Amino acid sequence: MWCPLDGVVNGKLEQIIHLRNDQEDFTTVPDLISLQYLHEPELLYAVCDRYAHDFIYTYIGEILLSFNPFQRLNIYSHKYVQTYATSSDQDASLPPHVFAIAANAYKSLCDDKKNQSILVSGESGAGKTENTKFLMQYLTDVGAMDVSLTTSPCKASMTKRGGSRGKAAAPTAQIQTQILQTNPILEAFGNARTVRNDNSSRFGKFIELQFGDHHKI
Repeated sequence: MWCPLDGVVNGKLEQIIHLRNDQEDFTTVPDLISLQYLHEPELLYAVCDRYAHDFIYTYIGEILLSFNPFQRLNIYSHKYVQTYATSSDQDASLPPHVFAIAANAYKSLCDDKKNQSILVSGESGAGKTENTKFLMQYLTDVGAMDVSLTTSPCKASMTKRGGSRGKAAAPTAQIQTQILQTNPILEAFGNARTVRNDNSSRFGKFIELQFGDHHKI
C-alpha cells in the first residue's frame, strides 16, 4: 500500500496534499465522519497515519474500513471476543474492529428477532477472506458463550426463557469447530495464485449461520 507519508522528504506534508483539518495525530480519530473536512487527500492521509501505527480498522460512519496489515496482529483472541461481546452499543472507548461489526449484528439479532447481513467487499488481496473468518470466529464463539458473559439483550432473552447456554457447551463447541474448519476445505478447491494474491479466492461466498431460539448457534 502506497502512503503519502512515505513521499515526504523535504518540506511540509500540508504543502503536498493540502490538509485542511487541524489534526496531526489521526490515531485518535476512529471514525472519519468526525472530521470537519472530508476530501480525498485528508482521508488518504488519515488512514495512512492509522495504518502506519498498526490501526488497520477505521470507521466511516457505520462502515468499517479494513486494510491488510501483512503481518500477524494479536487482536483476535478470545479475550477480544469477550471484550466486544460485553460492550454497549456505543462504546467509544473500544477501537474499530471487525468484532464490533459482528457484535452489532448479533445484538440486533437478539433485539429485533430478525435476520442480519454483513457484506464484505474489496479488492483482491485486501483481506476479505480473513475478515470473513474473523466474523465467523466471533459469531460462533459468542453463539457458544455462557449467557452470563453476553450482552444484556441476549442475556435478558435467555433468562426469560429459562435457558442456559452453558449446559450445551460441549455440543455447541463441536459445531463451532466444524463451521470454522469448512474454510480450509473451500480454499483448497476454490483458491489459486494470481499476480495480486498468492492465495486468492476465485469464487464468491455466501455464508449463512443459523441461531436457535436461545441465540445459540
